[in-house]
Amino acid sequence: MSKKLFALSAQYFKKAMPLMIQYQIPTTPTNYALWYHYVSDNNSALKKQLDEKIALHGTCTPAASEELYQRFIVDKREQELSQLRSELDAMTNELSSSLHDTLNDTNEFDRMLNKCLNELSGVEEDGFSIEKTLSAVRELVKESHDVRSSTRHFKSQLHEAQIEIAQLRETLLKTQHDAMHDSLTGLLNRRVFSKEIETFCSNPSLNRNFSILMVDIDNFKAFNDDYGHQLGDQVLKVIAKRIADSCQEGEQVFRYGGEEFVLILPNKTFTIARQNAESIRRAIERLSIRDKRTGKVIDNITVSIGVSENKPRDTSHEILTRADQQLYEAKRLGRNRVMPMPR
Repeated sequence: MSKKLFALSAQYFKKAMPLMIQYQIPTTPTNYALWYHYVSDNNSALKKQLDEKIALHGTCTPAASEELYQRFIVDKREQELSQLRSELDAMTNELSSSLHDTLNDTNEFDRMLNKCLNELSGVEEDGFSIEKTLSAVRELVKESHDVRSSTRHFKSQLHEAQIEIAQLRETLLKTQHDAMHDSLTGLLNRRVFSKEIETFCSNPSLNRNFSILMVDIDNFKAFNDDYGHQLGDQVLKVIAKRIADSCQEGEQVFRYGGEEFVLILPNKTFTIARQNAESIRRAIERLSIRDKRTGKVIDNITVSIGVSENKPRDTSHEILTRADQQLYEAKRLGRNRVMPMPR
């Protein structure tokens, strides 16, 4: 690393670390890469997005950090990888052409040697060892064959390596995505939610106003029993999309398990959170889904929702327990409702 590059990196480090401490960002490699690019002022879109997250939440939550990292940092690396692949392709083509020329030269060399062999085989001058000459020439011919064989093997290995690298890269990207998202609905998964809610509850800048919605599909077992799991999966995907579409002000939605979803609503009091929950309930109540096998339209899909607002020094378990209790109460009172009732 040059002295100039080292000095620049040190400068960015001195800028990034105080900001990460101020906003209580864990000093992981991913987060540092994100904030390194932030202070470098080389990516205005990333800077704008991070500023918006900080303004909304008072920090950048783990899921938000990962999402920004994947969108801006990984994508940038994608461009670099794409350029690298192009350069590698060009190098490979050049090497292939060179090898082709080498093989042609080798063939020509082979023909030349064979010609020499034919000529030398008739030489009978005194003091000239024809057998020794022939032995040396034959050895050279053998070597030319070996070179030709090895260059062909190298070309084959290089091609196979390119295929393997591409496959590994694709697998890595898929693994990173799968680790955070539910495979059926595409929503963030419960593991990510656990990290997010812990961040909200442990971070003083976040632990002011936020609410939780627990959403459960009413009588979901009946969909599977009456229409089969294929339709049940279709219902889950449609409802997941409808809930995700409602998240327009920094809300996050996760698939919590089975037919249950959970939302984190930053900077939302109970009253606002309950209004959001009611909007979600009504939007899902209006849904109709056609059974692809029978053509029957299913239009009796509803959800029950429990709402909980954080309290000072709440743990994640406490706020989730209150939301779950309200969800249970909504089920007990007849489903298709939001609980608790308005204050």
